[in-house]
Amino acid sequence: MPRRVVSLTRPFQISRTEVTVGQFEAFAKATGRSMPACPGEPPSSASMPVQCVSFSDAWDYVAWLSRTTKRTYRLPSASEWEYAARAGSDTLDPAAANVGAKAPGPKAAGSQIGRAHV
Repeated sequence: MPRRVVSLTRPFQISRTEVTVGQFEAFAKATGRSMPACPGEPPSSASMPVQCVSFSDAWDYVAWLSRTTKRTYRLPSASEWEYAARAGSDTLDPAAANVGAKAPGPKAAGSQIGRAHV
């Protein structure tokens, strides 16, 4: 895949971890929704990342989180997500760059303006 430079023009913050089953359960309970189910998969524990969430569910979760906490949250753009997933690496495969690495530090994902090579 050819590489291209993507410029991130404004700061952003992103969670260090995925939304957990427990966090999503709180949203589901508060909004009267059912939890998403992955076909053929057993339910995950509360500390595991939530899976099989639709884009609509993710959007609604972020809106609910913003209302509940009185802080503004949004889904990251594709470029922001990839920049954070790369954790400062310049490889073609962000997952391979993080194999065996420690969790990214504050400079890797939070309040960064930079360029991601994708």
